[in-house]
Amino acid sequence: ARGRVVHSLLEKLPALDAQLRRAAAHAIVQKLQRHVSPSDEALISSVMNIIDRPDLAMLFGPQARAEVTITGRWTAPDGTAHDIFGIADRVAVMADVAWVADFKTGPAPPRSAKDTSAGIVRQLALYQAALRAIVAPRPVRCLVIWTEGPVVHELHQAQLNAALDAPE
Repeated sequence: ARGRVVHSLLEKLPALDAQLRRAAAHAIVQKLQRHVSPSDEALISSVMNIIDRPDLAMLFGPQARAEVTITGRWTAPDGTAHDIFGIADRVAVMADVAWVADFKTGPAPPRSAKDTSAGIVRQLALYQAALRAIVAPRPVRCLVIWTEGPVVHELHQAQLNAALDAPE
């Protein structure tokens, strides 16, 4: 339930004027849960902190979209073709770079990007592969954002490449 609320807030609040976001957040939480508890106040503050972070501004600006359907085809090193289908939490296509971000609401985040689970890295590597076909020649950079903290890790290109080279 918490993850659904956080994702809903991160999807809807950035489109609103900054002065209206907190009231809208309360309304969204109330609609999803029927009440706003003290722990929900902390959750709302955490989401607001993510949206207001200057280093994440590109994810919440006019070039960004929420809940973006990603489809494509990727050919594995052994020549096997794989269809890609997923929903990225945020995608931002700028003049010189594209960003794809995945929000995580689970337990404590890893200490560094290199400690991110193989499944998460593979998911973002596949999103990157599909997006590259659309936004080339721009590079596609991948972020994992844990909402607790928040903690932001940009995945390294070598890590993303290795995820696609590894057997499933």
